[in-house]
Amino acid sequence: SLAILVTLGIVYLTLKPLRMLRARAEHLFGELAGTHSQHDKHDDIESLVGILNDFTDLLMHRNQELSTQRADLRISAKAFDSQQPMLITLTTGEILKANKAFTQMSGYSLGELTGQVAHILDSERHPEIFNRRLRESLENTGQWQGEMIDKRKSGEEYPQKITISSVQEETGDFSHLIIFFSDISEHKNTARKI
Repeated sequence: SLAILVTLGIVYLTLKPLRMLRARAEHLFGELAGTHSQHDKHDDIESLVGILNDFTDLLMHRNQELSTQRADLRISAKAFDSQQPMLITLTTGEILKANKAFTQMSGYSLGELTGQVAHILDSERHPEIFNRRLRESLENTGQWQGEMIDKRKSGEEYPQKITISSVQEETGDFSHLIIFFSDISEHKNTARKI
């Protein structure tokens, strides 16, 4: 009988680290997955194997999500570096990024633009009502499209067609503006000649 008690004590002491490992793995899985693993807590080895399989499935799923996100970022980066001049700003107008096509069109370098407010491009030829309607359209619909007269770094004014799209956060608030530009000065000059 003493041998049985000693054997049970040894088994208990041997399984205690396994139980602690299972409990830690189950807790960690719960934090990462946002749910608890549904395995038999009475069989520590089977439960631990089940939790590790759940971890493997979770990591494979997350890896697939990250691969998709990386592909989306590569596509976005390629689109941003297109021939279409574009800016990305905060909703306050602070310029975060400009592509090469925009810097060539405007005459400003990326360093000169970053951190500036987009009003440095403004020719100041638009009445306040124009600016108010533009802001109202962005606030109400998240977008605006129209023609504006802007100013290059050299001071030269030029007409352009502009499309502004707001980036909406999960909260519903707008965080950024993506602004596409088309220099239509040649089109306007041709129309005047006709």
